[in-house]
This record gives sequence, C-alpha cells and structure tokens, in this order.
Amino acid sequence: MKAFLPRQSRVRAHAGGVCWLAVAVLLVLSTGPALAQGPSVTVDWASASSRPGAWSTGVQGGWPWSGLRAQLGLAQRVTLVGELDTAVFRRFQPSAGLGLLLVGTPKARVSLELGLGSVVQGGVLPQQGPSGTLRLRLVASPGPVGPYLVAGTRHTLLHDRTRTYRLGVEDPEVSVQLSHRWSPWLQVGLAFAPTRHFGFDVAIDWHFVDVGVVALTLPGVHFGIQVGNPGPRGEVR
Repeated sequence: MKAFLPRQSRVRAHAGGVCWLAVAVLLVLSTGPALAQGPSVTVDWASASSRPGAWSTGVQGGWPWSGLRAQLGLAQRVTLVGELDTAVFRRFQPSAGLGLLLVGTPKARVSLELGLGSVVQGGVLPQQGPSGTLRLRLVASPGPVGPYLVAGTRHTLLHDRTRTYRLGVEDPEVSVQLSHRWSPWLQVGLAFAPTRHFGFDVAIDWHFVDVGVVALTLPGVHFGIQVGNPGPRGEVR
C-alpha cells in the first residue's frame, strides 16, 4: 500500500487505460460464441443480473480487498444486490442497491449497478459517512470461461467532528464539518463456470482511495467462489 499525490497527467493516463480496456472487452463481447449451457451463477454474479427469482451469493478473498455479495432477481432486468467490502479489515464498505441489465444476450451482458451504503474506516485516518456507488459491468460468456470488466466510482460524505477547549471554559466548542471523498476503481478478471450452480473467478483490482486528499492506491488481486440458482436453461432474456 503506497501513498502518493496524483497529478492531472497521471489521472488522465489511468482514464485512457480504462477506455482502452473497455474497448477491448467490447470487441470480445461482439465476437464470442453463445454460451451453450445457458445462464450460470458466475455470469449472473459478475454482471449483477439475475432472472426473476434466481439468486447467487459469492465470497472473495485477496489483498487488500475481500468481500461478500448476494443478489436476487426481482424482474426481467432488475436485480437486488447487497454486499460488504473490506480493505485489510480496516476499511469497511457495506452497501445495497439495484443492478439494471442494459444488454443481455447469450454472448454478453452489460449492466449498470447503483448502490447506497456507508464507509467506516479505523486506524490512523478514521473515517465514517454515507456513500453512493455507481458501477458499469461488462461480461463476456463465450463458454465455461469468460472475461469481465467493472469500472466503478464511490462518493462518500464525511462528517468530521472537532472539539476545541479554551482556558477558563469548562465545555468544549464542538464543530462539525462535511467533506467529500471520491474513490474510483477498476476490476479486470476471468469468470469460470464449471457448472451452472457453481463457479469461481480471479481478478486484478485497482482502487484509488480518496483521490486528491489522501490518495491511496490499492492495487491487488482476489479469488472468489460463487454458488446459487441461475434459473432455467435458455437465453438470458
């Protein structure tokens, strides 16, 4: 874990890299053959999209990020999602929201995920406050193995409480200051679906925590396992 103050050129370079990765994934999405065995838990999990009544749950472990996530299909293109992420068990990010399927074909899925939650961080830089997340998910399903990409952003509103003690005054003056934190991230991985009800994934995670303020870059990797019921065979939508 390395702290640094990002420059504009560096941020632009990362943005350009994200764009190129998105283009590469879109090319894969447009050329991959259809998934023969029908929907799978792992593809549902990676795309945050499930059929009505279908469900999946997954756990991932890695450095520095680990987490839990569960989802339930509510309607044809709407999925309820709940999750808890943690960075080395010092920063916790619980949230709940909806996954909205934008494109669903036997070859690929593109979805948008919206979530509301909070950030609780301990250690030398404690933080606490509500947060909102937005993720774009792209998943290719050409067979039992397929790539996926997640580009996300998290905005957190922190409330900092300060106590000022003055000589001759018994009670301190308490002031509350609100501040904004922005933490974008990128995730590139492979989803493996040996069966429809069980799968796993491996991915590279690149998180930028509190850009412009603390600016911690937390690159890492994770391994995840998913189980659940993806629903009947057939086309995704």
